[in-house]
Amino acid sequence: MRNIRFDPVEGKYWDGAREVPRVSRILEETGHGFRGPRGSDWHKEKGTLVHRATALYDAGTLDWDSLDATIRPYVEAWKKFKSDTGCKCIAVETILYSEDLDYAGTADRVCVLPKVSGREMILDIKSGGKTKDHRLQLGAYTAAWADAALPRVSSANVYLKPSGKYSLTLFSPEETAANVADWLAVLAEYRRQEEDLWS
Repeated sequence: MRNIRFDPVEGKYWDGAREVPRVSRILEETGHGFRGPRGSDWHKEKGTLVHRATALYDAGTLDWDSLDATIRPYVEAWKKFKSDTGCKCIAVETILYSEDLDYAGTADRVCVLPKVSGREMILDIKSGGKTKDHRLQLGAYTAAWADAALPRVSSANVYLKPSGKYSLTLFSPEETAANVADWLAVLAEYRRQEEDLWS
């Protein structure tokens, strides 16, 4: 397996000196990424801070007193979600790369939710509202996870809210397979665009 690295400053994945197409870029360039107020710099920064704080919470190293007041409710929601579902994290912020399809992305969590489903699944953490590209993201991560010769998993999105509450969207294996198929169609569209650009 290739050693893919992520540059958090540039927001890019690299295979040596070669940039690897990332899931978010593929969605954006094919018109499937979300476009609107939630894509503002503040919302992106908020999402980054929430992800960082939840990862620290999972590692047991979060300093609650250091949390910004706007971020704390989202972490409280994550704490409640983990308690309610019995969430057991297998991997946190793990880079997934498809050797066959040559794209990369970062799955927020690979986990099991014993109180909800005994299945191992990819879980994406969201701090905004639902958009149509979320299931395509999960499809991309699931396809790359299976491509890495790891067990096929189900998938889910958890939406953390500023009220300190959350909502969970679970995708059955059949729904996850449909998400993967839709992602592969988007990826094929991206490849055609790339070919047209260089032809």
